[in-house]
Formats: sequence, structure tokens, C-alpha cells
Amino acid sequence: MASRAFARLRTLFEDVEDAVVLVRNGRVRLAGAAAERFFGHEGLPTVAELYDSAVASPDGRVTQECDFTTADGDRRRARITAVDRRRDRSVRGVVVTCRDITEEHRLRRRVACQAMHDPLTGLANRALFGNRLELAVHRYRRGGAPVSVVFLDLERFRPVNERLGHGAGDRVLREIAVRLRQASADGDTVARLGGDEFAVLVQEPGHGVACALAVAVAEPIVLHEAVVEVGVRVGSATIDGSETADDLLFRAALGVQAAKAGAGV
Repeated sequence: MASRAFARLRTLFEDVEDAVVLVRNGRVRLAGAAAERFFGHEGLPTVAELYDSAVASPDGRVTQECDFTTADGDRRRARITAVDRRRDRSVRGVVVTCRDITEEHRLRRRVACQAMHDPLTGLANRALFGNRLELAVHRYRRGGAPVSVVFLDLERFRPVNERLGHGAGDRVLREIAVRLRQASADGDTVARLGGDEFAVLVQEPGHGVACALAVAVAEPIVLHEAVVEVGVRVGSATIDGSETADDLLFRAALGVQAAKAGAGV
């Protein structure tokens, strides 16, 4: 009787598309063909590690996502669910189901990335910049290092669109994004806040940071249509006291307005 039940389990495991593994007392007793393709024989003991987790779980079930390497050497993502079925006389073990969710995982990451990045330049957008600025301010209040914000407002950019077209304007913005990344230190966050406004969250403030960013932006940009020179007004602010993230960004933006007023713009 037991052998017939085990044979039915084997047939069931072979018929499903997901990788299904039967674990008894922490050891793999049965694995479907999909499981062998996913993990290979050497990878199956890793799946068996979920046995203890499922048994200890209040509802006898545990689910997790993990990366794994297939028997063919491909890197994939799986959602693995282990269910305690020891009381089921036809099973008498923990059933581990593994579903390949690689494409779903990649789609989720793309959507999350698009929600937090400027689609034209690939830089952080205003939302992501704000999140990172708030975290930096929180760390500072807990005794961390000070940070500063550099706000950059392009000049003479509108005539580029009017004279050369929006395609040329987009190429200018992408080139400026590249230059700002190159002129920023590792760990800094470079963002396009919208239109022709950019900002950099500087982790190690220094007197020459804003100037270096401005110089990088102001260098002539060579397009197929023409050589473009885009000016920039810069304002910067270093965190001081009990400022909020919005306060710090606003103070940096005020620096831009003061620079424009001083130039009679």
C-alpha cells in the first residue's frame, strides 16, 4: 500500500511544471524532473534545509524567495514554499514546491527602477532623491556625518530646444547627466528633479564640490547639429542643526535664486 502511494506521489511530481520535492526527516526522498532541472542533484540538499523551518512554523508553512544556479549554470530566481504534510499518511513529510519567478522578479525590479529614476537620463528622480536625502538627514541626527545638497539650474537651455529641436535638447540633458555622475564621488546621489533642474546629494561636503560640478556642466557639448554651451547657476547648502530634508533642499535652491539675482537675471 505504501509503495503504491509513493508511486502516485512520484507520478504527481512528474506531471506538474513546478519543481516539487518531498523531504522526510531533513532528507530528500523524492524529486520531480523539474526539480532536477532547476537545481541539479547537488542543489537538492539546499531545498531540504526548509524542512526544519516548515516544521517549526505555527501553520506548518514557510515561503521565501531566493536566487539559485540551475544545473546548466544559469542564475535564476525562485519562490519556494515548504508545507508540513507529515500527518498525511500518503505523504509523511514536507512538500517543497519551487516556482521559477525569474521573469516576474525582473519585471518587478524594472517597474521599481522606473518609478524612482528619470526615464530620459537614468538619474534618480525627485522621489528617490528625497528619500535618500531624508535618510541622510536622519543619520546625521543620530550622530552621522554631515551632508550637503548642490542644486543646479541650467541656463540657455530653452534656446537649444527652440533652435535645434527637442531631440538635441534631450541629448544635451543626457550628456549633462553623464558629466554630473563623473564629477561626483562614489556614494553621492545625482538626480534630475525635472526640466533643466538637477541636484546632487554630497556625502562628503567640501568647498570645491559645487564649483567642480558647475565646471563639468559648463564645458561645451558637441552635437551633430552644433556645439552647445549651456550655462548653470549653482546653490549649495550643508546640513546644520535641526533642518529637515525639505529645508536643506530649499536652502540650496535659494542659493540658485541668489546667484541669479546677483547676475541680474
